[in-house]
Amino acid sequence: MEDPLDGDGVDGRVDEGSHRLIIDHVDVIFNSSIMLHNGSAAQRIFRAFVGFFPPSTTNNKHGIIVKLLNLEVSPNGENSSSRQVSRHLLEKIKKDIPGISITTRDLAAQPIPHLSGADIGAAFTPAEARTPEQQEVIKFSDQLVDELLASDVILISTPIWNFGLPSVLKAWVDHIVRVGRTFSFSSDGPKGLVPLKKVYVVVSSGSVFSEGSYAVHDHFVPSIRGILGFIGLTDVEIIRVEGTANPATTADVVAAAKSNIDSMKLL
Repeated sequence: MEDPLDGDGVDGRVDEGSHRLIIDHVDVIFNSSIMLHNGSAAQRIFRAFVGFFPPSTTNNKHGIIVKLLNLEVSPNGENSSSRQVSRHLLEKIKKDIPGISITTRDLAAQPIPHLSGADIGAAFTPAEARTPEQQEVIKFSDQLVDELLASDVILISTPIWNFGLPSVLKAWVDHIVRVGRTFSFSSDGPKGLVPLKKVYVVVSSGSVFSEGSYAVHDHFVPSIRGILGFIGLTDVEIIRVEGTANPATTADVVAAAKSNIDSMKLL
């Protein structure tokens, strides 16, 4: 049950001429024999450039589609403050990047199972040494990791529950933080392996956690930043929808968050 305190209730653009010049240089890189040797690297570089340019002038002749992974967490459906605001943000992104490919996972409608002993055993067994049973067990986790790695933009909408991450979001985290896939160990310590992605986190809360007496209890933002940063996702923008506990003011809080999004420079 939701805690009422936590409830859910210069812009970087370039002018046309400069854009055309840079895109021409990207074409050269994309078509070079070196980059074609590693097509996935070429696509990531090209997608990174695409995000900086006005959609009307973006050169997409290579068929490179910007991909967005959309995670929705709240079980409150259309009444969810976090979902209302994140969908407003999603519409803005779709306008800025026509043709963007969106993969949505509704973690409330289709909860991700928490890790089992079999999951952990398969994850820590080298791929070449896994038994047929372990290969079957790891498939779902691999699918979640593949979705993450294939995406250029990640959008997470979630409430704060009991000062932290809802368990369904934590379950997703536990599946995608994988040694050898999203991070590695070295003599210098752990290293994130997930590159070149923008992350938006729309987080709702019944109380105000960004300042005041409840700020010390905000374990959500430090946790999500720390988790994502650990695997290499350091470009994380937090969009708060806070103070939703009072039904009389929830609509105003949601409207204010949407207004802030309208003034944002995306990607």
